[in-house]
Amino acid sequence: MAIVHRIVRMIGAEGMTINAVCKALEAEGISAPKGGRLWSRQFVRSRILSYVYLPHSFGEISRIESSPQPPQASTRLPPTVSGGTARSVIRRRARSG
Repeated sequence: MAIVHRIVRMIGAEGMTINAVCKALEAEGISAPKGGRLWSRQFVRSRILSYVYLPHSFGEISRIESSPQPPQASTRLPPTVSGGTARSVIRRRARSG
């Protein structure tokens, strides 16, 4: 989970491209999710755009918590990543897509 938070920060807060993130992680010797040496652009992109990592409103969280079967896992973005960061990533995707 820490690596996903780092990826979100690198792209959202630091303005790095997905390709630059992959190269940086490879240069640091951080193993890819499946244990390989090379990071996949598709993996990084899917984590950035995953609904799980986007900020949610108080109403959305309240509905999830009060549902009879809450989701099995939940996560929060680190305090250094704001909702604006996630929105900027989504906007960037919309412009390039």
